[in-house]
Amino acid sequence: MIQIFKQKLLANWARKGFLSITAIAFLYHALVISGIVDYKYAWGGRLESVEQMYQFEAVSVILSLLFVGVFIANWKLATNKYAKTITKGLLLVISLIFLLNTVGNIFAVHPFEAILFTPLTLLSAIFAFRLGIES
Repeated sequence: MIQIFKQKLLANWARKGFLSITAIAFLYHALVISGIVDYKYAWGGRLESVEQMYQFEAVSVILSLLFVGVFIANWKLATNKYAKTITKGLLLVISLIFLLNTVGNIFAVHPFEAILFTPLTLLSAIFAFRLGIES
């Protein structure tokens, strides 16, 4: 099953897709933080104040930066087998986090968030999984 998944979704596509979606997410978070996009369209529509939005968005940006760091380490920096194994394991954990985020997006208060971000987080989960199973 995993071999078929590896053949159907090339690692290079997963890398490009993961980076593209992460760039879109960073842009969206910047728009929310700046107030251009109302914070009611973030975090499932459950934020209750601007202060809470800043706290949650800070967590989101920090996690995204960590995810990109793991991605880059796996792609370019992990040159020995031990480091590669660690980054692959972390990518599988990231995949699980995105999968849980997908479930959260399905139940977002505002349909905008559910419609826009459910497929993006699902794709992120798939891409991270694909990179985590890379040989």
